[in-house]
Amino acid sequence: MKNNLRMRLLRWLVRRMFKVPEGKVLPWYLVILHHMLFPLDWIRYSQNNRFHYDFDRDTFTVFGLKYAAAYFESFTLEPVGTLLKIVKRENGLITVEKISHLSAPAEGGSNADHK
Repeated sequence: MKNNLRMRLLRWLVRRMFKVPEGKVLPWYLVILHHMLFPLDWIRYSQNNRFHYDFDRDTFTVFGLKYAAAYFESFTLEPVGTLLKIVKRENGLITVEKISHLSAPAEGGSNADHK
């Protein structure tokens, strides 16, 4: 119950008082408030070094490799359900290959073996 009240307070502050649109990155002061309201979540997040976003450089670090945010934004042009595969990494260059696009299964068919 206590956790629910804290979450409701945070949502109210974000949506009503500071009017941060959904999907937008929270300002630093709301991130600090979130950490103060949920200290255990912050500790778990800070210990997780697999994924990290650097706001100043607009880069993601995934399992120790740095990616520009534009790298992920380019994938939004693909239809939902498109499968992509990293083919090779060489000299800081990542080659990505489009495997297929998942579609609705045909009558009586299954989508499980679709690659």
